[in-house]
Amino acid sequence: MTKYIQTLQDFISKEALSGILLFVATLLAVIVANSSLGQAYYDLWHM
Repeated sequence: MTKYIQTLQDFISKEALSGILLFVATLLAVIVANSSLGQAYYDLWHM
């Protein structure tokens, strides 16, 4: 039973970590897109 609990805890912690990383990447993209680097960011996605 302890093995299953540990596996569940590992999954939940990795799920939370991936959500946090996605949020940080999104926040960084929004900041860069709305900064003076915005035109370069736009050009990067429209090559």
